[in-house]
Amino acid sequence: MNLSPEAKGLLKGIPIISVIGAVIGFFAVPSVVDTSNGFFDLPMNINFVIGVAIGALLSAVKVVFVEKAVDKALSQGSAQKATLYMHLTYIPRLLFTVATLAISVYFFGIFGILGAVVGNVSLTISAYLIKFLNRKSRGKEDIV
Repeated sequence: MNLSPEAKGLLKGIPIISVIGAVIGFFAVPSVVDTSNGFFDLPMNINFVIGVAIGALLSAVKVVFVEKAVDKALSQGSAQKATLYMHLTYIPRLLFTVATLAISVYFFGIFGILGAVVGNVSLTISAYLIKFLNRKSRGKEDIV
């Protein structure tokens, strides 16, 4: 797979941010088995950690999907075709996200979906962190 340096950076940052969120959640969420939620009878903090792993995996897959979509959109003939292509590829990514979150809540309950959201947000945090680190390493010449 030929990914850009930015995508590789995101794929490195997602697990780091997700592990931090999983560790914090593991100790913050009670370790009581809640049999009324979810498909598996696991402690709530384990459900949270599994949800974070599912969300991190979802984020990594979305990075690869977006990278491939942008490459293909850039090879389109016109800006209108590229815009249409990007809009059309957004729908499967959105459906994939909804399906993953639905599976997470079905199998792992409310704490599973909270963990999946934390794992999914790790993509955004990773993107901001990479932008901050790149700016810091280059100096203060770009203020954008």
